[in-house]
Amino acid sequence: EDKDWYAYEVTVDISAQKLLADLFNFGSYTKKQKHKQKYQGLPFSVRTNVGGKRSTFVRYAMHFPPPYKNRVFDNWCIWKEIERESDGKSYIIGVVPLEEYHGEVFRPLSEEKFKTASTTYTSIIKSLAPNVSRLTKIQTVDTKVNLPNQMKLKLGMEELRDANLIQERYLRNGKKVDKEIRDIIAKEMIAELELSNDQKQLFKDNEEFFGEDSEAGWETLNYKGVKMGVKHLQQKRGSNSIVIGKAKAETDCTAEVAAAWFFDYCSRQRLALEREKGSSVRLEIRKELKKVNERRYSTIKVMPFPLRSREFVQKFVWRKIENGIQIAWAPTKDIIDYGGGMGRVVRGINRGIFTAINEKSAGKVPQCRLKILSYLDGGGFLPTYIVQTQVPKTLAVIKTLSDTFKLDEKIDTDALALQIEMIRNKKQHYKPSEIEAIEAAREIHTTCKESTTMTKLESTDPFVEMKLVYVEGEGRGIATATAIIDAEPEVLAASEYHSLTSRQWRNDFKVNGVIELETEKINDHSLYYYTVRDFGILGFFQRENKSIIRWAKEQDGTIILSYMPLEKKDGFVPKANARNKGFVKTKIQTSQVFEQLHDIENVPQTEVTFTTIVDLGGIIHSNLVDKLATKFLSSVSILRKKYSKSASIDATQRQKIKKKIMNIRKLSSETFQERLEDEEDKVKSEGAFPLSETFIKVKRKGMGWGKTSLRVRAELEEAAAFFWDFNSRIHKETTGDQERLVEKSRNEWELVLKRRQKIESKHGSKHRMREFWNTVKLHKVDNDTIVITMEPIKSHRVKGFVSRMGSFLASGADRNKGFAASSIWSHGSSNRSSASTTEGIANTSRRSRSTMLLSQLLGRKIFSTKTGQDKEAPQEASVRQTDQSQTKVNATTNSMLENNKKAKKKSAQAAAEEVTIRFQRTGNSMATKVEFVTRLNLGKSVSEKATRFALERHLDEAAEAERYFTNLVTLESMTSELGEALGADMVWDGGQLGGQHSRKDREKHIEKVCEGSAALREVVKKYPWFVTMLKRARLGEIAVNRSRSIKLECVEEKDARVIGNNFMPCLKSRKVARAGVDIWRLQNKAVGELIEEFPWMKEMFVALGEGVVKAAPWGLMFRVITGAATSSLDLWTDVWIAATYYSEGKHNFFLATTVMLGASIGLQLFVILILQNSQMNLGRKLYEAVFVIFGMKPALDAYRVSSGKKKAAGSAVGTLEELSIMKGIEMFAESIPGVIIQLTAIFASKHISAASYVSLAFSALSTGFIGATISYDYDTDPERRELKGRFYGFVPSKPIPRTVSFLTMIVLIAGFLMIRCTSIVLFGLVSLKLAWAFILTDMALYLIFKVLRGDFYYWLPLGGKSEIVISIFTRIIIKAINDFTSIAQFRHPYEVGGFYWLFSMIITVASLPISITVFENSHGNSEWGQGAVTEAKRAAWYIIPATVIALLIFFLTIERKYIKTFFSFTRGKDLTVRGFREGKTDLGKAVYSFNISRKHWSSIEEEVKGWVEASWTTWEEEKPKWLDAEMRMRIPVEFIPTIKAKKRERRRRATIMTNNQNGDMTELIFGRGSRRTKLIPDLFMSELQEEILKEMSTIESEESRGEM
Repeated sequence: EDKDWYAYEVTVDISAQKLLADLFNFGSYTKKQKHKQKYQGLPFSVRTNVGGKRSTFVRYAMHFPPPYKNRVFDNWCIWKEIERESDGKSYIIGVVPLEEYHGEVFRPLSEEKFKTASTTYTSIIKSLAPNVSRLTKIQTVDTKVNLPNQMKLKLGMEELRDANLIQERYLRNGKKVDKEIRDIIAKEMIAELELSNDQKQLFKDNEEFFGEDSEAGWETLNYKGVKMGVKHLQQKRGSNSIVIGKAKAETDCTAEVAAAWFFDYCSRQRLALEREKGSSVRLEIRKELKKVNERRYSTIKVMPFPLRSREFVQKFVWRKIENGIQIAWAPTKDIIDYGGGMGRVVRGINRGIFTAINEKSAGKVPQCRLKILSYLDGGGFLPTYIVQTQVPKTLAVIKTLSDTFKLDEKIDTDALALQIEMIRNKKQHYKPSEIEAIEAAREIHTTCKESTTMTKLESTDPFVEMKLVYVEGEGRGIATATAIIDAEPEVLAASEYHSLTSRQWRNDFKVNGVIELETEKINDHSLYYYTVRDFGILGFFQRENKSIIRWAKEQDGTIILSYMPLEKKDGFVPKANARNKGFVKTKIQTSQVFEQLHDIENVPQTEVTFTTIVDLGGIIHSNLVDKLATKFLSSVSILRKKYSKSASIDATQRQKIKKKIMNIRKLSSETFQERLEDEEDKVKSEGAFPLSETFIKVKRKGMGWGKTSLRVRAELEEAAAFFWDFNSRIHKETTGDQERLVEKSRNEWELVLKRRQKIESKHGSKHRMREFWNTVKLHKVDNDTIVITMEPIKSHRVKGFVSRMGSFLASGADRNKGFAASSIWSHGSSNRSSASTTEGIANTSRRSRSTMLLSQLLGRKIFSTKTGQDKEAPQEASVRQTDQSQTKVNATTNSMLENNKKAKKKSAQAAAEEVTIRFQRTGNSMATKVEFVTRLNLGKSVSEKATRFALERHLDEAAEAERYFTNLVTLESMTSELGEALGADMVWDGGQLGGQHSRKDREKHIEKVCEGSAALREVVKKYPWFVTMLKRARLGEIAVNRSRSIKLECVEEKDARVIGNNFMPCLKSRKVARAGVDIWRLQNKAVGELIEEFPWMKEMFVALGEGVVKAAPWGLMFRVITGAATSSLDLWTDVWIAATYYSEGKHNFFLATTVMLGASIGLQLFVILILQNSQMNLGRKLYEAVFVIFGMKPALDAYRVSSGKKKAAGSAVGTLEELSIMKGIEMFAESIPGVIIQLTAIFASKHISAASYVSLAFSALSTGFIGATISYDYDTDPERRELKGRFYGFVPSKPIPRTVSFLTMIVLIAGFLMIRCTSIVLFGLVSLKLAWAFILTDMALYLIFKVLRGDFYYWLPLGGKSEIVISIFTRIIIKAINDFTSIAQFRHPYEVGGFYWLFSMIITVASLPISITVFENSHGNSEWGQGAVTEAKRAAWYIIPATVIALLIFFLTIERKYIKTFFSFTRGKDLTVRGFREGKTDLGKAVYSFNISRKHWSSIEEEVKGWVEASWTTWEEEKPKWLDAEMRMRIPVEFIPTIKAKKRERRRRATIMTNNQNGDMTELIFGRGSRRTKLIPDLFMSELQEEILKEMSTIESEESRGEM
């Protein structure tokens, strides 16, 4: 009766052999450490290979709570391999009490401390797949005592936790595990298997039940990709709810694989889907040896309230049929014990047949046809709407199965390869009607190509030229698009032809406005194509089109695609045709011509011309025609981008230029320094690339100056070659130039460049086109510096150049291809440059001919609707047109020509730009510093905003270089800096952050960044869900924080969405994006593993977070508004209570409150004006002062911290430190005195107003919030956690514990504030001397404690006597604040220390009952005193217990390992020494030495010196970021190793000090600032000046010795 039984079964993602090895290795290090941590001091020993066999002895003890003795278990363990036909290979581990072993065993333990217990268990390990096994454990435990049920339950739960730990340890990706198991099942299905009698009966019963497969009586259900139907049986009152369902689909796998997926009812994928649908249980029933083809399952489906859940228990059996597999299932009568918690359920009935039949393969991809018949009896009466929703969910399993094995991309790729081969090599035979259609397409192409009268459309792709001519109001027009694409004609033609029947198009056609689509193959070169389009325009009817698409390859290799309307003469009748009467019939003639050009850098080139003549029917406005034409022609742009090899072509050309630059021997005598100087009154650009230092200055309308500086990840010569290759495609894509023309002039490194640009403003208004002419030169200043200059060409020189250029173009122009001149230039195609021409060269006769041809195309009877009418010749058709129609066409064409003339009169306006680009080699050979300076003159007609926008766009060319080279870096070469660049790119998008873009645009931009970066492409290839996670993180939408502990390997799309959504709440919970990212990493295990695998991603996520916070509505502005609101409310609440005191005649309290507010504002002004910004200009000081006076300073500080701003030039400390100091002053001078004043008023008054209590509560809670925020900000700072992890990290990472700990800190601080203030007020009401005695005695005790322990000196590295003054001042201030608030941050050894923090807390709590007793003895007899005592006791009765409870909850929710820091005796100097010695990096050691007072590390001074001596040479060469001017100044010169190095460092410091007179050099000791920044009070200047004189005298003495 004392034995307890435990059992569990779990699937483990590891082979049975490896699982056996793990479980039987009882003496592993992990298991020993686990036992040691859990049962410290209790015995644990293992003897292996006992008797030279498999036996192992294990002894372990467990702790039992008093009055029970600890239990010790001595076990004999052994394993065995077994193999059975039904289960395959398995292993058994047997464990019995050691007393059953006959031989030498462990020595017995003391019976006084331990009592012997026994356990027996069997673990069965069955192999399910090569890397999947099932563990079943059955155990009995005899503790030799009758334990309470709670303790028995605890032991059982530990066993279950062990099972979970085993499963989590080996957990792998669910899809991979499912596939391994499915392959085993599919392999079994291939073999023939004899069915048992009951299995045969099951199939027979189901076949009779469903009967013949008739289509009668079925109601069709709409379900994408699946043919689905249901048949309802009439429901009568009291009868069952019965529905029969049927579904059909196809999928890309064998019938065996599909059936194996369906048969594996409890696979990971299907379990996850069922959880999403609301099923609470789905499990496999195993209670006896079963056959391979039979399984039993149970599931519980949750129904809407108030209906009860439905239970389904069924048996699945599969059998092999002709060319496929069939699975039947039927209900069983098994009674399932779910372990409680299910409530009452209703047993339902479900039976059905699943059939999978192999079909003809699609290329190399197998195909199978799926069908499912299902009968559902819900058990009892179910409402109709429930049945209608549940049946499609049940049948939808076939859709899930089909989608699981979809291989659309592979099938499309294989089909495209076959189509390319056919076009390339297979000869085609054409009918006369087909030849006629292809000739018509050729005629359309030729006519439009020769035209000079078509209107140019604005193309979204700079490499695609679009043109249009149309008949106004009739919906008829001709549109053409031309581009040069990096592929062979056969590849492009096959891609276009195949895309119309591809699976991708069939899946996506509705997204593109096509609502109906039918295709039918006629022959190898012809295809019937039917569409119905909805253009998404209100009042615009849907358009129907029927076409035949043909392809033909000519002798010269040119390929033509012809799209012609279906006519009777084609002799083709479609099998199926939609004939909805509501459609407007359209008639479209389209020609797509692919002409081969010469290769560029071994990349094939093809000119693609897409021309279409469209009759949309009805009356259509010209603006709508432009919009639809651009959308229709965009298919050319899609094709170009699909096959673009721009990166390869640009890279090859850039390498050639790079080699030429490296061979330059002649150096320039100019340095161009004056052209790179900054302008006064420059303004930092907010729209520039985040990682660049960009400044602009708008001098006046149309004129401006700009400069940007950044680092490019490329060698010096390659970076210069990138900018010098003005014909590169990347320049065309990113600069926005409408035209770019280059001519070599004088020598190889001097060019003449013409550019035409559209000038726009941020709000979208457009200005006249601007034209720039520049002489461009490349100068090699030295081996580490290259400069490119662009000087504007005067107007008279431009005219001469244009004249020469016109002659050059006219001499070699190819009239047949002149319309594509600008496009050819942009592609850098040297072999096509002779074809360049302009519309102005065309003569009158050519224009007239072009006009006539276009008129014929628009006016002839191409779209014949009469039966049997043949296509007329162009000349005949033109003659036969009615006079009215011909007149209308001519008038339209003449109007178009007139508009073109007006457009040409509005030519581009001349503009000027002077550019200087300097490239400097950095210490890293693969990095180049780029400085880009521009001086722009756009003319007076441009606004200042448009000028600013133009400056930012021109400076963006340097940022594009940085982004371009960052994208080229492979995964193995990524660094933190490059990761930061990628993150900045995700939120930048050309200077526009997310709040100014739609949701769709932001998602597309993330896709673009991931596709563009070589490193991210490799990440996405390994983790396909990565893009989804980034999209969700980038959107930054309001979401609930749901932390995920799932492993990286197991993440799927749905998990990625949740993890990405968690990014927003993590960022919102912290002021600094870096800390928010750190919380996100800790809460989501996959993110942490991702950063471990790719460390550079941490900086990428930080940059991403900074951009999201800056743009999100809940981010920066929300924090600023919240900060402003709370600060103002706090201030005006105090003003309100002061006014209340005045109105009630309490003038003393009014005066005290006024002095308190004045002192708070005064102290803040003193710190801001005298210390923090002492040498700022008057305007900056007034700016800061206004925010302080009106109580808005916290909002300003929150803005600076949230926007990621660091320490500003001229500031003493950083933004976070400034925020903390201001909060400290607010607590010290306002919150604490305010509470004391209000409590005094309450205790001294007979009548207490509600306003007093409101103000008191708000002051206490606001102080608690401020104090909790200080501790929270410091503790969650990732840099502090990394460098000082022994102290920082007590705030938990999980959302709920983190929130609880923060709230408890608020309650703690508010509670201790009320307790301390109440005590002081009561002491003060007795006697002011008594109150001061209490305060000063406590303070003196603290200072004596610090002095006696040698822990008096504060940590700030001031040096000299100033450290004494600062130490006294800071110790008193921090102790005072800590006494009233007990802020957790002050437990730091550098502050109060853990022990004294807890001791002060005890003193504070004890002081309240003592003060009440003292006050009661003094004034308890008076009526006023009795009221005060009552109020004080009431406060003590509520506040003390609440505070103590909050303290207990706080300790229970924080990270356990940090509890010891709250009562630690560690001194500040002890922490410094330990931190230095344990520092793993130079930065870690520097933080605990040079950032700390030298008195803290004086005991290890020799160690510090040795470290500096050993590392100085390396620091000089590598110049690490942490070793900036501030840090160097703090390193004692005597620590520097060599005399030469010491002398060089002394010279450097002396020079800096000489240039910074009157103590200004202190900026180098305490922070960067302006040259006249005064960072510490004048009383410390004498010591610094002495140091200066000492350094300079040392240098002079060394120099004098050298001269001697």
